[in-house]
Amino acid sequence: MYRWEESQFTTNWKVYSFETEQKIEQAFLRGEQHLTLANGHMIDFAQRQCLSTKGTTAHLRRIKVVWQVDIEGTYIDYPPHIQPVIERTFLSEARSRFTINDNTYDICCVPKKNELFQQNITTLMKRKVRFVSTAADGLPRATATTSNTNTFHRFQVFDQSWIDMSTATCIELSRAWNSGQVNTTVTFRTAHYFVDFSKMEQTNLSTSKVRKIRMCNPIGSQSQVIAVQPQSPARLVDVTAQYHDLIQDMINRTCESDNIGMGQDSHGLTHRSFRVKSVHRIQNPNLLRDYQHCKSQMGSRPSGCRQQLDVLTRKCALSKHSGLDQNVNEVYLFHGTRYTAVDKISKTLF
Repeated sequence: MYRWEESQFTTNWKVYSFETEQKIEQAFLRGEQHLTLANGHMIDFAQRQCLSTKGTTAHLRRIKVVWQVDIEGTYIDYPPHIQPVIERTFLSEARSRFTINDNTYDICCVPKKNELFQQNITTLMKRKVRFVSTAADGLPRATATTSNTNTFHRFQVFDQSWIDMSTATCIELSRAWNSGQVNTTVTFRTAHYFVDFSKMEQTNLSTSKVRKIRMCNPIGSQSQVIAVQPQSPARLVDVTAQYHDLIQDMINRTCESDNIGMGQDSHGLTHRSFRVKSVHRIQNPNLLRDYQHCKSQMGSRPSGCRQQLDVLTRKCALSKHSGLDQNVNEVYLFHGTRYTAVDKISKTLF
């Protein structure tokens, strides 16, 4: 979605209210040249200016805004229909509620700090929320969660020869790179792309065409190529604080004590229960993207999955908290392995 802002000196940009913002955007999309606001101020779209009733003139700019939620260290875009809900909450410093996959969340604003967080109304789990934005005229704007660096690099894509991406696209890619993301999505030449920093590749989301990309010196300097060390797509994330009680509950509900010690893998074991010491997640955005794609293909079938599996973990709080898709029989299952194999799996998978 897009946000409209004004400033007299192209600094200290001020945002409009959500309702005014929507009126300006609708008039802009209709191709109108002028728009008179409720306070009498007039918007001149051609000059990108706002003329007040006192005769003063302010500069006007249109900002592309994408709201994201922190999922164990990786920021994921909210669905398009949720974006306006988050934007309204941010501008009004209020509280909103929405539902995704049968899970209901509150979006809360921390007054005077321009900070948002998402809270599951059932589990009370909180997650950070931020926006990533870029001015339509190419001027950078800070995100709600600021980065440690303000350096914006020039990116190029190989299409028979190396071609510079637009300034706005380079800023978006730089922000993603600086924040430690291993992938992101951008728009370049009216097309949408998935960018994988671990492979330094971009994939056209419409045609699936894959092209190489590279990072050059900061914008404004000579376009000299920088030797980029690809970021590892997989990492081990400690999620004990968020998931300890949920995993312990799932183990308590599904453990069959009488079967411990039976079978080749558990032969000789004498304990009757399990105690969770820590929880770590193997996080690989590339595999997650492939998994979500396959799941969407299964869900698009007219009948979905005809037979619902009777799995004990369905009744656990973790399953309800995670919003698993029952239409494709998405469930949690256990997989045991030696401790020495954990590090290898986290790096090279199975």
